[in-house]
Amino acid sequence: MAESLEQNIAAEFTTLHQFLNDEEELMKGKLKEDVERLSRLLRENLQRITEKRASIECTILEIQQRLNVQETAFLACKTVNLFLVFFGCFPPEGCQISNREVRVISQSTLLYFHVISLPRGIAVVPAALTLEPNTAHPELLISEDLRSVRLSDTWQDLPDNPERFDDCVSVLSAQGFESGRHYWQVEVGNKTMWDVGLAKESVSRKGNIILSPEDGFWTIWLRNGNEYEALSTPSAFLSLRSKPKTIGVFLDYEKGHVSFYNADDMSVIYTFTDTFKERLFPYFSPGESDGGKNAEPLKLCLLRL
Repeated sequence: MAESLEQNIAAEFTTLHQFLNDEEELMKGKLKEDVERLSRLLRENLQRITEKRASIECTILEIQQRLNVQETAFLACKTVNLFLVFFGCFPPEGCQISNREVRVISQSTLLYFHVISLPRGIAVVPAALTLEPNTAHPELLISEDLRSVRLSDTWQDLPDNPERFDDCVSVLSAQGFESGRHYWQVEVGNKTMWDVGLAKESVSRKGNIILSPEDGFWTIWLRNGNEYEALSTPSAFLSLRSKPKTIGVFLDYEKGHVSFYNADDMSVIYTFTDTFKERLFPYFSPGESDGGKNAEPLKLCLLRL
């Protein structure tokens, strides 16, 4: 009986090994096809851009000849730069890249696909944000370039102006939005606690605050290193495939959408849908010290296309 059982076990594992080998080859083949298709698409787009550039250069040459302009270096440089910015924000028609495909692209080209992997038809110029020190809780330290914030060990003697948070360790950006579509990124690194989102201009800054859409906040947060939650009504616990190091936030003011992305692979984390009637400001909190484990700052990323 033991010999028979051993033979059965060996046969089952042989079948299992064969199945796994077949699956491995199938997945490798599919990945190779995807990469080849993506490479072909990139080559086609490069060809379109090259043809457009040649057309623009011909147009510039015609203008120079007609106007008999001798000093045209500035004009040519400006035209080409505008062309590159145009194609950075508005990819060629038919260029559709899935979230999974983005993950196999080199880091040097990832930012371009951050933009085109957002909802189709949306062309976004990344928002250049800085933090507003006058809104910062007295225990927060703002960097000199106004692009990062961390928790301090001491209470700073700062004016208790109306716009300053005095209980929650929070800060708003200096820039607000009352129309349009905007995208920005926040580096959260290995922090164990943080809050990221948007707040109405009229939100309460004094005392304990409740992060909810009813109170003018559209936020997600991290607690205890691995507990992600969207502070909707009711709140929603989030199950993420990987721990994001950078959070992308996309606001479509007119449609009432606030979407959060894992900016490492552009997978969607959560989307709020609401109606906005006043100016909105990006909202940040680096969280409490968590026994010294949460000392890293929150950083606003500089996005360049």
